[in-house]
Formats: sequence, structure tokens, C-alpha cells
Amino acid sequence: MDFQIRNCTTPSDDFISSQSSRSQLRCGCEDIKSSESAAHLRPENTKLFFTEPLHYTGSGKLSFFRTFFVLFVFLSLPACSSIYQSGFTNFSRYYEQPLPEDVIPWLQQGEQTQPGELLLRASLKVHGETRRERLFQAVKVLSPSLRYDAWENTLMFKRTAEQLFEDGVAGGCADFALIQVSLFRIVEIPARLVITADSDWIKRFRKNSLAITVGHVFIEVYLEDKWYLVDPAFGTIYSSYTPGGLYYPHRGIFCLRGIDYWTLNLKSVEQLNTLFAIWSETIIPELYRMPQYTKHKLQ
Repeated sequence: MDFQIRNCTTPSDDFISSQSSRSQLRCGCEDIKSSESAAHLRPENTKLFFTEPLHYTGSGKLSFFRTFFVLFVFLSLPACSSIYQSGFTNFSRYYEQPLPEDVIPWLQQGEQTQPGELLLRASLKVHGETRRERLFQAVKVLSPSLRYDAWENTLMFKRTAEQLFEDGVAGGCADFALIQVSLFRIVEIPARLVITADSDWIKRFRKNSLAITVGHVFIEVYLEDKWYLVDPAFGTIYSSYTPGGLYYPHRGIFCLRGIDYWTLNLKSVEQLNTLFAIWSETIIPELYRMPQYTKHKLQ
């Protein structure tokens, strides 16, 4: 069964079949730092489209304390260039450009990223004349406010950015990205989430449906006159980025792009498992090639 990103309405929740997750959530990295194939799509019509209702019939089920989870790992392997380039924070080298009309809609918040009092208060600590300056400050403001706890993955996709910020605990890269993308937009930086699946996981899953689901969430941000790729879980930003590319750092293959998870009809781990299981059938993971982006520190 095929699925792809198209301009269409979001399918109802009934489209996502209620399947028991086949995987146990764990986190693959304890030393995290905080952390267009469809590029033309506007946020209001960047939706998840299925050619048929979802009914994944895989038999793999793995139970642990009667709770079912998904693995969204923080990978500790180097992604793309392992050399951090200097001079990226010399803000005088960069000149702010007006936002194109097709970029402006990415300043809008979704229901899940709509800020409350706490996030709005945090945004007051972010200053800077340019989007680049505000980007670096927004990361610094958010990092001390969050700690990582793998057991929080049980709530992945269910909480809003404001609720996550209030709790002060992130269970994985998906949580880090959700809070960060909300703060970026508050300080007038166009931003959008990018969900990827691990190419090695796809290979394992095809051989064994019990294979733990592995993926990563990035953020695309618009600075000066182009999009950059941010990895909020690792506190890095990539230049020389190609938004239309299929392949991402951390062995990632593009899956979804959107304002937030709820806009993409992702509201539970079970829904993500079903989505990835179907989507993996359309990909040739052996073709993955590491993109040659240059990596810079955000902190």
C-alpha cells in the first residue's frame, strides 16, 4: 500500500487503524546535548494522504508492562560532515532578506504548537535584529529548561508544546523538536518539522516485523534567503542544505513535513508505527547516501 504527501484534506482519525504497537520504546543515546520532495507545499495543505484506509496486518507484537511504544532514537554516530565549521555565528556576515510569500505561512502555529503563557514568557528572553541571531538565542533559552527521560516516550505526540515545556521533560527527539519549532515561530522564524525514518531500520523491519521502529525529527528554518536544517536534539544546524532531498543525516529518509504532528494526523505512537510500516514498503533503503551538508554548533 502506498502513501505520499499531497495537496488534500487530512484523513480522519478512523483512517489510522488502532493497532497494538510492535515495539518497545527505548532511547539509543544518553549523551544528548539538549538537542523538497514536498518543499513546495504550503502548510495549510501539507497533509498525510493515503490511497486506501490503513490496515496494517503485520503480526509482530512486543509487550512490556502492558505498554506499547516506539523507538525514536538519538543516534550518537556522526552525521554528514564530522567537522564543525567556524564563523557561522559572525552575524555581521549575513544580511536579512524579506520573506517570500510561500514561506510566510510557516510562521503560523498549529493547535499542538500554539504557545501559552510559559512559552510566550520564554520568548521574551530572545533578542536579535535578524532571524539568525534569534535562532541561536532561542536554542540557548530552551536548552536549560528541558531534561531527557526515555520513559516520557509513552506520551509522544500526545502533548502540546506548552505542556511539554511546562513539564520540563522530553522523551525523545520528537518532543525536543515540537517545543523548539513553536519557539522559533514565536520569535518570527519560519519553521517546519521534518520526520524521517532510519534506512537501516527499514532493512531490519522487512526481515522481521518485530524490529523496533527507529526515526528522527529535524526542523527546517528559513534564514536570510534559504532553508537550513536544524537538529534540536543535538544542538546543530546544517548549511548547504537541499530541502527537496530524500536523504537526511542519521541515516534518515524523508517521510513527512508539517506544522506539527497533529496537523499530520499523528497523535499516538501506534499511529506512527502503522504509518512507518506502510511507508517502508515504498522505499529502497539500499539507495541511501549520506548528504554532504556542513554541520555547525548552535550552542
